[in-house]
Amino acid sequence: MKFTKLFAMLAMVAVAATACQNEPENEINPDQRGKLISVTHSLDNFSRATDTAFEEGDQIGLHIITDEVHLNNALYSFTEGKLVGARPNYWYMDAEKVANVIAYYPYNSGAAYNANTGYTFTVNADQNDKGAYTKSDLMIAHTTSKPTAEAVELPFKHALSKIVVTIDNQLEGEVIENVWFSEVYGSTTVDMTNGTLTTSGTKGTIKTAAVTINEQPAWAVILVPQTEVTPKLIITTKSEKQFTYELKGAVTFSSGKVSTANIVLKDDSIYTDFTPTISDWVADKELQFGQDPNGGGNTGGDIPGGDIATSGTIYFHPGVWNVDGAWFSAHFWGNSDTDITLTDADGDGVFECPVPEGATGMLFCRMNPQFTSFGWDVTEGETVIEDHVWNQTADLTVGVDPNNHYYITGWESGEWGTADYVPTIPDTGGNADGATLYLKPNANWSEAGARFAVYMWNSGGDNWVDMTTSDTAGVYQATIPAGFSNIIFCRMNPDTTANNWDNKWNQTADLTVPTDGTNLYTVAEGAWDKGNGSWSVK
Repeated sequence: MKFTKLFAMLAMVAVAATACQNEPENEINPDQRGKLISVTHSLDNFSRATDTAFEEGDQIGLHIITDEVHLNNALYSFTEGKLVGARPNYWYMDAEKVANVIAYYPYNSGAAYNANTGYTFTVNADQNDKGAYTKSDLMIAHTTSKPTAEAVELPFKHALSKIVVTIDNQLEGEVIENVWFSEVYGSTTVDMTNGTLTTSGTKGTIKTAAVTINEQPAWAVILVPQTEVTPKLIITTKSEKQFTYELKGAVTFSSGKVSTANIVLKDDSIYTDFTPTISDWVADKELQFGQDPNGGGNTGGDIPGGDIATSGTIYFHPGVWNVDGAWFSAHFWGNSDTDITLTDADGDGVFECPVPEGATGMLFCRMNPQFTSFGWDVTEGETVIEDHVWNQTADLTVGVDPNNHYYITGWESGEWGTADYVPTIPDTGGNADGATLYLKPNANWSEAGARFAVYMWNSGGDNWVDMTTSDTAGVYQATIPAGFSNIIFCRMNPDTTANNWDNKWNQTADLTVPTDGTNLYTVAEGAWDKGNGSWSVK
């Protein structure tokens, strides 16, 4: 949630590791298409973790649920003050059917809607960094709506609890280094339809952020709501002294509330007078990250793998991004916004990226080869007419030696490491030797002379292949090359020959190449998209 000048709109995501990033959950035959889904946000008694409103480039996930999942984790970004979808999404056709409209921040590509298990969210264990702190601030919104051409208002609320600690340091010559909360839960499971949160996992230790509030040093942390817990407050100094504060009794950290503790730091090592007061979570207009060292707190640095670089070179490993002729850039912010083209000077697949002086944050971008210069996506209304940016990472702080190599591990994920670091890239299925698969479309899919294709991907890239008629009437076949383990069967526009998401009419859910001997996928009767099809043996 850094204040950055992000590209004005996320480009069309050409490929992704989940269907909610490949394309809209509910895009359907144009003859069956409903109204365009539009959303806005409510700021009633609302604040961000560090500011009073969402910022340019902030991302949310959107679900629309009726008696089925109509829109599942669609990505929307704040662009010039408006919420804009990564691509157009459309309402269902039944104008009287009421849907639950659910949204959450921060966006997580793995947060598909599940009414049975809910959504598990974990705060960052080290929040002594603006990005880690603010992305621990889970916010959810829930309302109901029928299909409408008007923007649906999303009333966001803080789902978690904030703790603020002020310290009266009475120790001669001692400077506070860090502040932790121990014996607290860091994970919660959220029922987004009613806002109920349930702690999950085990208790642990969470590091606070050194901040300045109203020009006074303080320490802040975001915790999941938890009832009748007895955390300890641990303070360390630069001379390696440690002080532990214990509660007089159990305490409850409530959703949307702030607990404030005022501590007096003396020579004794153990105290029992930590008793927070509770107030509403209001806008932190005066909150700034870092402290004046003379005021007794650290400045937000000393974070393994995440220090801010003021100069030097970092190295980019594009991984799955290195397809379709894409080139790569880095966008920096800090003293000023700077865009840099990444170069592979040695031809070894590792791209060099000089860090501008004074940079305080960055992101990497996968660029459309049709454009040779930096730029924002050009739109007309809700339609992207120039896709400059195909993919981008989240906001990053810049790793400094030894963590000065960044590895792309998926279409929307990456991680820092050293030059010889080997990232873990998940794979979801088999198909080591290649496979011939079959598709039996239903009556809907067979309309209008549609043709059929298969989209496939793995950790190393993606591909399309046309389906042809098989020896069985009404059944189509395609050979899936070895190594591709994830597939989507697609109903394509017959007036086109290119296979891409613009030419797709309908699709199945994300599927994996079967390893149990089945090879025929039958689209459920009456279905258009994500039709609960089934596998069998041809």
